[in-house]
Amino acid sequence: MTAGDRLFAAQAAAREARHAEVIRLCDEALAVPPAELDAETLSELAFLRADSLWHLGRWAEAAAGFRHICAVEGHEPPLRARVGRAWRLLGEMARRSHAFPEALDAALRAIGAAGELGDDVGLLFGRVALARIYSDVGRDDEADLLLRGILRDAADRLPERSPDRALVVIAARTALGLLLFRRQRLDEALDILHAGADDATRVTHGITLAAWHRQIAIVHEVRQDYSAAVYHLDVAPDLYERVGYEPGRYDVYWSLSLSYTHLGDLSTARLCLEQTQDVAIRLGMQLELGKTKSSFAELALREGDYRAAIGLFRQDILIGRELGDQQALGHCNRKLAECHRIMGELVPAERHAGASVRNFEAMRRLSEASQVRVLLGRVLVEAGRLDEAETCLAQCREQLGPESRP
Repeated sequence: MTAGDRLFAAQAAAREARHAEVIRLCDEALAVPPAELDAETLSELAFLRADSLWHLGRWAEAAAGFRHICAVEGHEPPLRARVGRAWRLLGEMARRSHAFPEALDAALRAIGAAGELGDDVGLLFGRVALARIYSDVGRDDEADLLLRGILRDAADRLPERSPDRALVVIAARTALGLLLFRRQRLDEALDILHAGADDATRVTHGITLAAWHRQIAIVHEVRQDYSAAVYHLDVAPDLYERVGYEPGRYDVYWSLSLSYTHLGDLSTARLCLEQTQDVAIRLGMQLELGKTKSSFAELALREGDYRAAIGLFRQDILIGRELGDQQALGHCNRKLAECHRIMGELVPAERHAGASVRNFEAMRRLSEASQVRVLLGRVLVEAGRLDEAETCLAQCREQLGPESRP
C-alpha cells in the first residue's frame, strides 16, 4: 500500500471515527522518506493524525502535531486552511486546560489564517472560539458584543439554511448561552439557545451540536427542570460517540451527575461520576479529575458526611494549585468555607471564603466573587463581627451595582 493509498484509507477511517486506525495508517505513510511525499500529502497526513489524537484526548501528542503543521512556512491556500484549523484546535486544547494566554494567541492566529484566505466560515467559527476565551477570563462585555456580531455576520455572509451558517450560528448561540448563564440571566440564555433549534437540524458537526444540547441542559439543571436537562444530556453521548470524541464523554457524564444529584438519585449520580473519573484518569485530564473530586464531595455533602467532603474538596484544591487554576481554586475554597461554616468552624470558613474571593477576582469573575462575599458576610455575622460584615456586604453591593440585594 502506497502513502497515497494509506492517506485515502486514513481519510475514510476519520469519517467513520476510527481514530486508532487513522493514527496507524498515518504513521505507516509518514514512515517513508519525506522526499517521497509532496507537501500537500504530508500536511494532510500530519493533520489527520493530530486530529485523531485530539479526538482521543491525547492532547499533548495532538498539540505537538498541530504545532508542527503551523511551523511550516510558505503554504499554498489548501495548506494554509489546514494551518488555521490547527491553530483553532490548539486554542481549544489550551482553553480547556485553562492556559488562557496560549489559547488567546492560538485563536487570534486561527482568525488571521482564515481572514487571509477569505474563509468566512473559518473566520466566524474562529471568532466564536475567541469569544468563549474572553468569557472564560471574565471579559464578558467583549464576548457578548463579539458573539452578537457573529450572529449578524453569519446572517449577512453565509447562505440561508446552509450547513455552514447553521454551524456558526449554533456555536455562537452555545457560547452566548453560556455567557448569559454565567451572568444569571437564565431565561435569556434559554431563549438564545432555543432560538437555534431550526439551525441545529442542519448541523453535521457532532461536537458542536452536542455542546449546544449540553448547554441547554446546564441551564435547565440550574432552573431545577431536571427532566428537560436529562433529555438533552441523553442526546449528547450518542453525538460524541459518533465522532469518537472521548473528552465529550467526560463532559456529558459530569453534567448528568449534577442532574441526578439534584434529583436525589445519588446512586446513579455516583455511577456517572465513576465514568468521569475513569475518563479523566485514562486521558490524564487533571483539571477534569479535580472537578470529579469536588463532585464526589457534593455527594458526601448530600449524605451529611462533611469531613469526607472537606477531604475531597482539598484534593481538588491540590490539583488546582499544581495547575495554577484560579477558577477551580475559587469554587473549592467557597465549598470549603460553606462546609466549615455549617460545622461552626468560623476561622477556617473565613480563611477559605477570603481566598475564594481573591481567586474569582483574579479571574475577573465578579459575580462569583460577590456571591462569596455574601457567604463571608454570614461568617462574620456568626462570629459577632457586625461592622466587618457590613463592610463586606457593602463591597458586594458596590461590585454588583446599585440595584443589587445581596
